[in-house]
Amino acid sequence: LSLEYGGATSNQEFEYNGDLYNSYQWKHNDLATVCRYSGNGAYIELGAKFSNIKSVELDNVVTGITDVTENFVENYNSAIFGFGSYLMGSELLTLNLGVRLHWSFDDMVNETGKSANYPIVVETLKDPTVKTHAAAVQLQMELNYAFGRFSKEACHDRWKLILFQ
Repeated sequence: LSLEYGGATSNQEFEYNGDLYNSYQWKHNDLATVCRYSGNGAYIELGAKFSNIKSVELDNVVTGITDVTENFVENYNSAIFGFGSYLMGSELLTLNLGVRLHWSFDDMVNETGKSANYPIVVETLKDPTVKTHAAAVQLQMELNYAFGRFSKEACHDRWKLILFQ
């Protein structure tokens, strides 16, 4: 079980008639909790993420760069699914390579943004009730050090934390 914090900048580009029209860049802080099951040199993980949007900028070919933060929600929640493999290491130190998928449950565009036709801004939205989800795929390489393990004796029911020297 891990608790992770990350500060990130994400981008999304939209094309209109085959040409780049809009480009969004949003800065956000993420707080994630992930549960990892590992065995036989591989792992799979599930988790949840809470994201706080700090700012959103729109780069439009007509109007240029503008701050459009007021058209987006302040916070959204996401699910995390990941998998990977241990590349090398020992009992205490491991090098891992994996893929992590993120998918938000919540709509990123608020009511103000929907009435302003965000995120497209070119044509009127055909169905303003459709949600705009944040989605991401990450390729991760991580170096982990185990400071201890939870263990229990076969004849006892209590788990104990054993710290390594």
